[in-house]
Amino acid sequence: MRKDQVCNFLSKIPAWVVGIVFVYSAVIKIYLPYSFLAIIYGYEIVSPSLGLLIAYTLPWFELTLGMLLLSQSFLRTAWLLVTAMLAIFVVARVMVINAGLSIPCGCYGINGDIVNWKNTSVTIALLIVSAISLCLLKNQYSCPNDVCCHENG
Repeated sequence: MRKDQVCNFLSKIPAWVVGIVFVYSAVIKIYLPYSFLAIIYGYEIVSPSLGLLIAYTLPWFELTLGMLLLSQSFLRTAWLLVTAMLAIFVVARVMVINAGLSIPCGCYGINGDIVNWKNTSVTIALLIVSAISLCLLKNQYSCPNDVCCHENG
């Protein structure tokens, strides 16, 4: 396998990992919409009407973004939106932790872990991967020849 083929394969791994996480998370929320709505209300951040809108649209948005990452389609847009969404998730979790609320995070179903620094660090790690992937994708045409870059984007 040539170096460019290896680099091309390795560059897809973050999209596959984050894409699978987003699809899995979305499917559970779509399957259990009322449970997800209850979790949103538990965050005590948004109004009931906005919470309902979020519960109805967020899972489908996550599913779409996850599928875009898995299919390697519209990667710049997908990574930008995933990065923004993960940043919002981190801020919401920090607000919950600082408020002393004991609620499930709502990431992977109703019986998920209570929001804490440990599972928030996983979201921060996904955010870092997403932000780096976005930056690498934006800079793929301007990097030196000896750096692992791919031509598709």
